[in-house]
Amino acid sequence: MTRASLLVFALLAAALCVGAHAADRDCRLKLIASVDMTYDSLGRPTVPVIINGRTVKMLLDTGAFETNVIEQALGELKLHVHKHSGPVAFVSYGMPITESATADTFAFAGMRRDSTELLVLPKAFTAVRGKEDSSQQDDASAAAPEAAATAAQTPDQTEEPIDLSAKEWVGTIGLDILQSFDIELDFGKNKLNLFSPDRCHGIDPVYWTNTPFAEAALEAMPNSDAHVQFHATLDGHGVDALLDTGASHTTTNFAVARLLGVSRDDPLLTDLDGKPLKPDTEVMMRYPFKALSFDALTITNPKINLFPYAEYFNGRLLGGTSTIILGMDVLRRLHIYISYKEGAVYLTPAGS
Repeated sequence: MTRASLLVFALLAAALCVGAHAADRDCRLKLIASVDMTYDSLGRPTVPVIINGRTVKMLLDTGAFETNVIEQALGELKLHVHKHSGPVAFVSYGMPITESATADTFAFAGMRRDSTELLVLPKAFTAVRGKEDSSQQDDASAAAPEAAATAAQTPDQTEEPIDLSAKEWVGTIGLDILQSFDIELDFGKNKLNLFSPDRCHGIDPVYWTNTPFAEAALEAMPNSDAHVQFHATLDGHGVDALLDTGASHTTTNFAVARLLGVSRDDPLLTDLDGKPLKPDTEVMMRYPFKALSFDALTITNPKINLFPYAEYFNGRLLGGTSTIILGMDVLRRLHIYISYKEGAVYLTPAGS
């Protein structure tokens, strides 16, 4: 999404919150919009948007840099495609994005923007990602990075128009939109709540409970200051946790597990079907760790998927440091408030 689009969303948010800067008069949270969340077949949240008059669903993805649309939906949504002119963007496996598309109108959470630019997710990426997600659910095979190159070289034989109503989602809402707000992810009530980021300093936003909550400072990632990354501990070992609602399952590299004393012959280490590993095979693995902690909040017995190879995430090698991606299997157990402006995330158990 262009900087102009981002500015308009920010201005609209401010316009809907007249008086938000009058902190001396009113320190209450300023709710801008409340959006119903549904979930795709992998348990990831989706939200409704209106693109050129068509109501469709988009994945709510706190791990996506910019809002995007899948290549297969360009025709049905009547989007204008052109060469991407901004900084080079990447998706998983280091696959570059080379095209953008312009929507005449784009509306989300009751806010409309004309002439909105969206990145175009290539068919090759959606094919590889589909295989990867399928493997995490079913056959426990891991899509190797080389599969991306193979998919990119394989021409699509079907150019028939797609049925948008049959698609679980046609793109993702990314951080270029989300960081204009404070966002609350209430998975217990299936609500995405958007708040003004202008609130009184020192006033915590955890309004839904009087019980203790966890608070963590957001840490800047290379080439980005907007991803929701913060410190956590996994079995007592410090890790960088990336909050990613676009991931179905919590994942890291086997190299991180090795730092925690997990070896390939550990009897608790299995493939994704729960079967013992076969010698000299490169498959996605799963390991039951004891505790994943954020400040005073602990998730017990998280089963974390492990890449057997070095996985690329948005062009950056994952695992160069002890990094884990927090997927929806863990996030659904939490109630989350993210303040991009403050640089903090607040966590409580879901339902508290």
